[in-house]
Amino acid sequence: MAFQSALELSDFYDVHIFVLTKKIQFQIPNSVSVWSLSRFHFGSKILKSLYLFPQSIALYRLSKRLKTKTVLSLLNRPNYLNIINGVLIPNQKTIISERTYANLEFPKLGIANRISRFLVTVLYPLADKILVNSKKNLESLNEDFLIEKDKMDLFYNPFNMPNKATDIQVKKPDILKILSVGRLDENKNVILLLKVLAKVDFSFELKILGSGPLEKKLKAFVLANNLEDRVFFKGFVVDPTPYFRNSDVFVLCSKHEGYPNVLLESVFSGLEVVSSDCFSGPREIIDSNEQIDNQLDKGWEKHDLGYLYAFDDSDALLEILNQVESERRKVKSTDQILKLQNRHDVKNVVKSLRLIID
Repeated sequence: MAFQSALELSDFYDVHIFVLTKKIQFQIPNSVSVWSLSRFHFGSKILKSLYLFPQSIALYRLSKRLKTKTVLSLLNRPNYLNIINGVLIPNQKTIISERTYANLEFPKLGIANRISRFLVTVLYPLADKILVNSKKNLESLNEDFLIEKDKMDLFYNPFNMPNKATDIQVKKPDILKILSVGRLDENKNVILLLKVLAKVDFSFELKILGSGPLEKKLKAFVLANNLEDRVFFKGFVVDPTPYFRNSDVFVLCSKHEGYPNVLLESVFSGLEVVSSDCFSGPREIIDSNEQIDNQLDKGWEKHDLGYLYAFDDSDALLEILNQVESERRKVKSTDQILKLQNRHDVKNVVKSLRLIID
């Protein structure tokens, strides 16, 4: 969201991007200035929390120097810094954006998670506006963190639309091409997909985009189950577009999400979509009725844009993949896709954002 929005906003404002470290994985437009708040990168959540103060001072000094009028932040730690900066500079507008399902992102276990829950509860209400990227996420912030709904706005992720929607072709004689995209950690739960694919009888090819702490464990499972000629780890990919265009089905196994852009990219690329019915986001994309309280405890559902299955239900996922392989249905443009395209169009989102900024 940050870089797409920054590019569009730079047509109307003098835009600066503040990053927590110098490590940048995306191309930044020349019209946007980039400033680093730290030379260090910490893996520990506790160390990240302790380093908030020096980064807050760095942001404060840059904000004063650049005479910023509005600061928009995304994700938790940048949000904390932004709010602290807003307290130090009262005439500056503070807009934060919550992109994760915080109640599951920070369970009530462990010191680091308790610190994060405390910071969300205490700091978030001090922001001028909180942008939330899904209905369930907004509901959770209100019920689990006692943040007033009047303080929040539902604000969907901007997305660069493809020039033309690509339909899945009618069933082809070759192997089923499966795609998985995301950080290789416990939350993304890629091991579930590997365990299910180890049981299927049909021919397939799985490409996994992303890296993370479980990469070695996942590769070891692939070797132990003789899947190395069918499962390919591609690491972090800056532009995954070619992989979407050359796949048949996208599978998401996450324990929780905020609002997964990767599902949107799959839908807009014409892929069949298979997703865990997790909090939050997938149902808002795949279920045309957006009944966010109809979370599955077991089994699965079929919708026009794809499938939802109960989190960690391996039997349900196996049934879905067998059906996808046998059916190879053609996913066509529908009113639901047009609604999603309008909802997430970058220009429409930035137009709404400008109303909040001004």
